[in-house]
Amino acid sequence: MGLNKLFYFGEGPNTTQAGQSVFSQQQAIVGGNAIVPVFQPLAFALYGEINGRLVTIGSPQNQGVPPIGALYDNATALGLARAPAHPDF
Repeated sequence: MGLNKLFYFGEGPNTTQAGQSVFSQQQAIVGGNAIVPVFQPLAFALYGEINGRLVTIGSPQNQGVPPIGALYDNATALGLARAPAHPDF
């Protein structure tokens, strides 16, 4: 699943049209769950689940707008160099 064309203008309220850039975002959601019986006579069991979201940021070319990597770096567009994982518990 992903978004092919997202616009970024910079951070904060003082951004302008001159700072417009484009990027793409792809994500994968992986996970699993388990049910472990604990006490059979009362049908008591434990249930657990863990999920993770892996996000990848890209710079599409030939969109009529500069790619995000041409105007910004990781200091001015947080998460550009490495998008953090989002665990869901």
